[in-house]
Amino acid sequence: MRALRFLLFLFVIVLIFAACGSEDESDISGLESEPDPSSRLSREALNELQSMDITRFFDRAVVKSEQQVDEYTKVTFEPDSGPICLRGTEFSVFYLDRDSDKTMILLDGGGACWTGFCMATEAVGDSVLLAGPSSSSPDNYFADWNLVSVPYCDGSVFSGDNEVIEKTDAGESKRYHHGQQNLAAALDITKTYFGDSTQILIGGFSAGGYGTISGMVAVRLAFPVVDLFVMNDSGPGVQNPANDATVQLRIEEWRFDQTIPASCTGCEGGYGQLSQMYQWMLDNDETVKISMLSYYEDSVIGTFFNEMSGPDYKALLLTETDSIHANHPDRFKRFMLPGQRHVVSRDWSTVTADGVLVSDWVTAMVTGDDSVWKDILADGP
Repeated sequence: MRALRFLLFLFVIVLIFAACGSEDESDISGLESEPDPSSRLSREALNELQSMDITRFFDRAVVKSEQQVDEYTKVTFEPDSGPICLRGTEFSVFYLDRDSDKTMILLDGGGACWTGFCMATEAVGDSVLLAGPSSSSPDNYFADWNLVSVPYCDGSVFSGDNEVIEKTDAGESKRYHHGQQNLAAALDITKTYFGDSTQILIGGFSAGGYGTISGMVAVRLAFPVVDLFVMNDSGPGVQNPANDATVQLRIEEWRFDQTIPASCTGCEGGYGQLSQMYQWMLDNDETVKISMLSYYEDSVIGTFFNEMSGPDYKALLLTETDSIHANHPDRFKRFMLPGQRHVVSRDWSTVTADGVLVSDWVTAMVTGDDSVWKDILADGP
């Protein structure tokens, strides 16, 4: 009898410990699926980006000089510290402190460069990107936001991390595709002077639009809990699926695939549609808002860059962005117009679609006015 009681006692003890172990395991599992309070990115996405060492170029750029250019401060970096232009000249960033807790980071455009195709801006001048929300007009909502203007001179749409030796008639020369380093240097400046920002808009035009793909991720890592808005004007991240060899060249020479998480399945390691990174970001950050602007048959991105006819480019553009909007209709919206022009917001205060000014439309994304910030496909698809 005593033996039976003892066995029953042991059985109860085992059950208690088993129940406790099961409860502990479920608690741990639950914690793993919760958002990381230190970032608006999901815990899984943050862990993946950290394993990719996306922030490896942060806080490494060395400032060589600062000078005033009109009302802006031009910061030039030591090339040996990473930031550098395509042909080895110095890289610089401009900033304007408007004593605000809201900041714009605007990525300029200017072509691209890979073997067999090299038509890109190769150096930084003294001019500041003044397009779209950077307008100083008093009726511009963003006129009192701090501004970080990021020139484009790396030939790799702010995504490269490589140096390529190419043969020329004069011998050999080196191309510096240091887009990631240049972008990181710009974010260093943003953190240094505008580290207390509560809202950040990262916008890009043409090649700079493509740059927002890696740029929005870098901004989120640099500013984990800020309200983040993305504006991609005419650099939608689509690639001609028939140009496999060209895509492979860009991957080999730029190494932009280093910026693409494996969990972005639609990106296919860089061989797919890079616009799917917006889908990835929206899936993993429940607060980010993204605006995409384009002309349907943009001759620069569609015909020249992707070697597609106008109608074929339009079909690809709509197919890729339709799926993103369908999955996140409240936080991903388009402002698209008929025609072959390039860069919608060059006409910031005049161009309209469905009776809405483009300036009002982008503003409404930030202010939360969904009666204005709506998905606009002018004249239908």
